[in-house]
Amino acid sequence: MIFPVKTDYEELSLALLTTPTIAAAAKHCGLSEGHIHRLKRDEEFRKVLQQKRSDIFSLVNDRAIAYRERAFSILCEIAENGAEAASNRISALKQIFSIGDSARQEELEERLQKLEGNESAKYV
Repeated sequence: MIFPVKTDYEELSLALLTTPTIAAAAKHCGLSEGHIHRLKRDEEFRKVLQQKRSDIFSLVNDRAIAYRERAFSILCEIAENGAEAASNRISALKQIFSIGDSARQEELEERLQKLEGNESAKYV
């Protein structure tokens, strides 16, 4: 049975991304494993699966950023607290620098993606 509408592709994509096996995704969607393997070769389905994967990654990344901001505040409190052991303060400072490096790397990656997009647009 080929799914007739894209929303069914989205449901199967979500099942594939959130269940541990193809068998579990097949059971969840009422399909055979063989059918799912055939669908995974379909270009339209692969696009939907990739988009769903990207959506989930963005959601997880947004939540991680929110937690990173809170973690940064806590680490600053530890680093600035003279009553903390020196090893704790040093560890907190190392993590603060690591968060800063990570944020800078993300910024550079975003800028690179924009530049690549602009460059490829010149040749269209």
